[in-house]
Formats: sequence, C-alpha cells, structure tokens
Amino acid sequence: MSAWTSFFGYFFPSKFSLLRIRKARESDAKAVFSIVNAAYSVELGNTGLAFKSVDRYRNLGEVRRDLHEIYVARENECVAE
Repeated sequence: MSAWTSFFGYFFPSKFSLLRIRKARESDAKAVFSIVNAAYSVELGNTGLAFKSVDRYRNLGEVRRDLHEIYVARENECVAE
C-alpha cells in the first residue's frame, strides 16, 4: 500500500480518509435525525445556552421534508453517527 493517496492532483498521507459529500437520500434519514438532534441537544433545557423544550427533529417525517436541503459527508461509505 502506498504511503500517499492522490485526490484531484493533491497528495495526502494514506492514513487519512477522504470524505465524500453528496445530497442526502431517503436512506440517510435515520442517521440525519440522530446526528442533527445530537448537535442541537445543547439547546435543550432552560439554563445557559439551552432554551428549547423539544428536539430539532421530532420525527423522521420532518427529516424527510428537509432532505432536499441536506448534504451528508460519508467516510468509508457510512454517514457518521
């Protein structure tokens, strides 16, 4: 295995993974739901930065509604959770 990987003419050490970014698909809805709600969890509560009483997405239907506006970064063919 080479110590360097080429990507669009740039070379990176092979130990680094490349992220692939694409539009979210229906199959990504559960991962998007989990990731977005985890990211917004700092806003839940009533002290400090917290000021919301519900998650950003309350159900998968809300995620599906927004999929046309969401991009996902994939590493090793998985959307990170």
